[in-house]
Amino acid sequence: MTTSGSGASVRSNRGGPNEDSYLAHDGLGLYVVCDGASEGPAGDLAASTAVATIEGLVRDERLAEGESLLRAFGRRQVATRCVRAAMDAVVSATADAHDREGMATTISVVLVHGQTATIGHVGDSRVYLARSGQLHQLTSDMELTVSP
Repeated sequence: MTTSGSGASVRSNRGGPNEDSYLAHDGLGLYVVCDGASEGPAGDLAASTAVATIEGLVRDERLAEGESLLRAFGRRQVATRCVRAAMDAVVSATADAHDREGMATTISVVLVHGQTATIGHVGDSRVYLARSGQLHQLTSDMELTVSP
């Protein structure tokens, strides 16, 4: 399977700040989109923290022992591990400063290994497959409510 990624972020027509963060890394086979929740504080920090955490996890594991992440957890668990690590990092960042309490982000991660793509996601940032000039939606929106 041939993969290539690129990224762009467009400000919503609803106004408010753009709190997107993304990564398209063909060498790692890693593609991540996070959209900070604009209803809460520091959504941009939540999104960038999630992206950096996922990239770090995948990069460290792949550099340390080749494809050890896939061997250790299996294809289905890899994306779950990435999402959980990102969520934990965002929660930890809220403990550092009171003004970050309640910050949140959507997370969509795609890991490509050989002929297989593994998806993990939380929230309403969708993942699509482009094939033969057609877009196919692979994920459905999730609604989560977080209360303090």
